[in-house]
Amino acid sequence: MGRGMRRGWAALLLTLLVASVAVPTTRGHTIGDPGDVNFLLDHFSWPDLEPGETGTIRLTFTNTYPWNMSGVLLRFEIYRYVELDRDLAVNSTGWPGPGPDFVDSGFNYGQGFAPPVLGPNRTGTFLPGESEEIAFAVVTYPNTLHGGLTNQGSYFVRSLLEFDTSDGVTTNRSLMMSKGFFSDAEFERARMAEGEACPVGHYCEGILDLTELANTTAVQGREPGRNHLDGVTPDGAFSVTERMPLWPYIAVGGVMVAALVFAVLFYAEENPGKYPRLARWWLAVKGRARSARPPRSK
Repeated sequence: MGRGMRRGWAALLLTLLVASVAVPTTRGHTIGDPGDVNFLLDHFSWPDLEPGETGTIRLTFTNTYPWNMSGVLLRFEIYRYVELDRDLAVNSTGWPGPGPDFVDSGFNYGQGFAPPVLGPNRTGTFLPGESEEIAFAVVTYPNTLHGGLTNQGSYFVRSLLEFDTSDGVTTNRSLMMSKGFFSDAEFERARMAEGEACPVGHYCEGILDLTELANTTAVQGREPGRNHLDGVTPDGAFSVTERMPLWPYIAVGGVMVAALVFAVLFYAEENPGKYPRLARWWLAVKGRARSARPPRSK
């Protein structure tokens, strides 16, 4: 092979390499890469509340993909209340209420809320790697169903996320939902055995068959005909429980302080040479205490 031909092949390979790096494509199935999905919603902070209190839910939304992201819809729903011996669907027939409710900017949204996600520049577009801190409130009422001192009551929150990704040529709409949207049986059917291959024509990530999940009522009722989810977002939870009153802590602290003080005094009494002034004072106190006692009758 001549020198000119070798140079030609080298130039062609270099051109193909640069083209493959410079022009990424947004293919539907690569959007569900677990390494990207895991950090889309991150740094959650969930409150622990007493009935009647209001707390703040915080999280960070990040565009973890190498493409621009826009049209973000993020929704949270309170869907289940759980105690040690009780498990109830929230906002269902027979739900006692009131609340808890999502509140933002003075408006009560009930048990479902979609906070605005507009990006750092408030344009609705996230460049790769850009993040936004999201915070909104959850309010409870004195008679909101809650746990007791020995039985914590927890409210579970499910999440739904939709967004567009684009490389400037191709745009994909992605849908992700948390486990709270599916029954245990539906989620178990989508779970593959260890080492099991993804069925032909299905989209799988890790051990989950996301095409199987897309066939459930939760997805088909929202987007009929959708053939797969692009990922699974996290569930969350906050507690509403009566708090232990302050006086037991004060009483226990007082007993501990008293025990320490008396330990020091008795040590000084047994070792007067080390703490003579403290020992004399303590013996004087004990003497006065004895003299204050009424004499025994014979």
